[in-house]
Amino acid sequence: MESRSPSPTAVQPDPNSAAEKGAAEWLGGKGPPGAYRRGASSKDREGRVGLPDITVESLKELLDLIRKRAPEDEILRKAARVKIEDINKAIDDAEAANEKITEDEWGPVVTAARKLVGDARKKDATPANNAAIQAAQFEMEQRRYRSEATLNQEIGFVYEARVKVSSAESDKHRRKSQTLFIAMLVAQIGGVISSLALARQKKSALWLFAATAGLVALGFGGYVLMDF
Repeated sequence: MESRSPSPTAVQPDPNSAAEKGAAEWLGGKGPPGAYRRGASSKDREGRVGLPDITVESLKELLDLIRKRAPEDEILRKAARVKIEDINKAIDDAEAANEKITEDEWGPVVTAARKLVGDARKKDATPANNAAIQAAQFEMEQRRYRSEATLNQEIGFVYEARVKVSSAESDKHRRKSQTLFIAMLVAQIGGVISSLALARQKKSALWLFAATAGLVALGFGGYVLMDF
């Protein structure tokens, strides 16, 4: 797209203000910098901004699977080997880096750019100048939003990884619970068999009642295990 940035005389930054000088460059089409994605080559990172790289190998592999939209079972198997502490640290680091870039570094420049645009429109209120300066501001904001969207998407991948780790942990506890339930059913079977044997040996209605209660419990347990 051909740049419609304003003429140099339209925007006049304060030479003693670093924020306004940067704002003038951004309005002229030289910023804000683009954002690179994690894992980008050193060449692709030149002149760009990005979030800290992930150093935990298991988490890196999980993020790669999420990016590639790998099968859910494969993702959950990998997620089961990631520590929640590593996930939380990665999120904290990413959020801090994103805030430093977008708020601490870019915030003053964006504010200064809006001021320069207002000043330029007051100085020259002709339709042509208004259109040019407004177009320059819109294009600057478009570039900024594109970079911020990339940074936010990179953070989103880590949040998605935390969801997968939590799901894998829940599945592990569910399997343990199911195994314990089956073990309890086996114990009930043993109790029923023993009760039936005693009922037959002693011809006691009490033991027969106990065996009947055990059979009902087994039937209920089998009903719970059925898939619907």
